[in-house]
Amino acid sequence: YHSAATARDRDRLRASVLRSLGWQLSRIWSTDYWHDPVRELDRIEGEIELARTALREIDAARIESSVAPPVIEVPAEQAEAPEVEGDPASEEPAKDSASRDEVVERPDDPDGPRPYVPASLHGSDSDQQMATSVLAAEAPIAFDRLVRTLADEWDVSRVNDRFRERVRSALPPATVEDDGVLWSAADQRGGFRGFRVPRNEQEERAIDELPIVEVVSAMVWLLRQHHALASDDLARETARCFGIQRLGSVVRQVMGRALERLQETGQCERDGESVRLPS
Repeated sequence: YHSAATARDRDRLRASVLRSLGWQLSRIWSTDYWHDPVRELDRIEGEIELARTALREIDAARIESSVAPPVIEVPAEQAEAPEVEGDPASEEPAKDSASRDEVVERPDDPDGPRPYVPASLHGSDSDQQMATSVLAAEAPIAFDRLVRTLADEWDVSRVNDRFRERVRSALPPATVEDDGVLWSAADQRGGFRGFRVPRNEQEERAIDELPIVEVVSAMVWLLRQHHALASDDLARETARCFGIQRLGSVVRQVMGRALERLQETGQCERDGESVRLPS
C-alpha cells in the first residue's frame, strides 16, 4: 500500500482489497459534505439500510435452503394405491412447486443494472474471430474500446490509423456503427435495455468507452429510484454506476450529452437544476 506511486493508486488498492473481503464501499466527498452535510448523511444512512436489508434476505435464503423437507410417513395401503390419470389431487403439488419457483426466480429489472462481462479471447483466433467474440460479448461497444481490447490482445503498443483499419476490416458484415458505437446487428439497437456495471475494477470502462445509450438508461433508472435529482447529482450518481468516482471535465461532457439526449427524446423534464421523469 505505502509503496504505491500515487495517491490514486493507493486509493484504488485500498478499495480493491476491501471489496475482495466482501465490503461494500460508499464514498462521501469532502466538497459534497461541505455544501450539504444533511443530504450526504441521509444518502449514506439509506445505503446502509439497503445493505442491511440485502444481508437479511441472503441470510433468510440460506436458512430456508438449509432446512430439510419434513419426512411424511404414508400408510402402506396409500403408498400401494395406483395413481389415477388426471386426478386433481396428484397434480396439485406440481402446481404449488411451480408457483414457488416463479416467486423465487423473479426476473431482474430489464431497465436496471446488470454485470458487464468482458469477452474471453484466445490468442490463436484470427482477427475476424476475435472481433466477432468481442462483439458477441460486449456489444454495444465503443469502437475505441474494441481497438484497445484487440491491441492488448495482439501486444500492439502503439495504435495508429493503420491498426484501426485492421480492426475495422475484421468486423463481421452485420456490424452496425452509430456515433462511434458498434452493434452486433441492426435489430440489437431496438432491443437493448438497461445498462451494464463493473463487478470489479478490472471490468471498469473509461468514460469515453461508455455507449451513450447506456448512460441515458442509467439516468432514467436513477430518476425512477429518486423521482427527481439535481442535474449535478444525476451526473455524479450516473458516473458512479459505472465505477467513475470523480466528475472531471471529460466526465461532465459525457453526462451533459446524455442529459441532452434524455431531453431530446422526451424521457425527462427539467425545472431549473432539477431533473425528473415526465409527469
